[in-house]
Amino acid sequence: MRWKILVIIGAIVLLVAVFNLYSHPKISWLKAGAYAKYDVYNVFFQDHYIDEHEILSVSNNKVVIKHNWLRNETFYVDSNSRKLLKAMVNGQNITGLFIRPPFKSYYYYLWIPTDISVGDTINLYQAGDDEENGEGYKIVDVKSIEIKGNEREAYILKAEFGNDRWTGWYDKQTGLLLKWRHEHNGEIWYESNLIETNIF
Repeated sequence: MRWKILVIIGAIVLLVAVFNLYSHPKISWLKAGAYAKYDVYNVFFQDHYIDEHEILSVSNNKVVIKHNWLRNETFYVDSNSRKLLKAMVNGQNITGLFIRPPFKSYYYYLWIPTDISVGDTINLYQAGDDEENGEGYKIVDVKSIEIKGNEREAYILKAEFGNDRWTGWYDKQTGLLLKWRHEHNGEIWYESNLIETNIF
């Protein structure tokens, strides 16, 4: 009888260890009302515009995010994995080059886990099991950058696919996206910078 109890205890300890190995701490600011606005310059449109993300609700590990930029979108995201569950534009499913059902490889990019280190790889957008972007984004450094007049420690993520290079700066404390840049053949095609948030 005693050995059965020990086996059960051992199994519970193993399950807890496996769960902790494959899970990340909860992002504390993932609450209704949290928002972040970015100033975006896009060479394709030759214009600046505001890119806004607002958390509408969080329930049962599902985050509903309103995304306003050149169109109004609603994203349904798993709060643990950041995988996209559903995406809507004006009540219709999003389909397109970068976002298309069943979203099995699309990872939302507004935040990343905070229990990470230089050398780790993070899935963003369709990186992960997507054929073209299969390498993910590698954390290459941690540096201070100025955001809204204050210095913030940031994880720097990079990925290169062909002639394109993506760089993301994510707040080390909160995991929030601070800055994003896309370069093509060495020229900046897209850049966004955080200009307003109530998260920090």
